[in-house]
Amino acid sequence: MPDKELVKKFYTHRLDTLLSISDAKQALHARTEIDPQFSINWNTVCGWSEASRYDHETSETQARDMLAAVADPQYGVLPWLKTVW
Repeated sequence: MPDKELVKKFYTHRLDTLLSISDAKQALHARTEIDPQFSINWNTVCGWSEASRYDHETSETQARDMLAAVADPQYGVLPWLKTVW
């Protein structure tokens, strides 16, 4: 039977928690050290929270920056996550 506390950690939007339980934290550190553009994108994504979806003061530029930080094929956070998770 899985550890209940560990299972509960998977039901979060906190990127630092998810990285820890997936053992991807070291890979993130390595990538941000060698790739300045990825590091910028990671910092952009880290500013997101569940509440950000409802922030009506987010500008179109900020939303586009977030999308680019997540989806960029070479420097995006999501393509990188797919390689380490």
